[in-house]
Amino acid sequence: MNLEQDPELLAGFLDEAEESLASVGRLFVELEREPGERRIIEAIFRPVHSLKGNAAFFGLMTIKRVAHEMETLLDHVRKGRLSADRPVIDVLLAGLDVLLALTAKVRAGGDDEDAVAVEPLSLRLGEQA
Repeated sequence: MNLEQDPELLAGFLDEAEESLASVGRLFVELEREPGERRIIEAIFRPVHSLKGNAAFFGLMTIKRVAHEMETLLDHVRKGRLSADRPVIDVLLAGLDVLLALTAKVRAGGDDEDAVAVEPLSLRLGEQA
């Protein structure tokens, strides 16, 4: 989808994305206190998964890519292949920061391209998975 085609629809997506990401940030604080709590892991996974799909609909492929990499890492935690330890939480928080920055950039009229921020994060996310 061309971002200029329906600015109202895009604004709705960005509102929802920012709200979801703020919620995810609060959930990460809970996860730090209760690292193995499945309810928290599931509550983080769902909005990241939704963001991935919605970003793809809008053609925001960098946001989709970061969300996908976070989703993969969260899935490993969900399935018990990884623990939600400090290094895993740190890289997921870094992903959250990148997603917040990219959505702010799109809201300001830019695109979601930011290879400088995304490439090192992708490597970190991949290393944890």
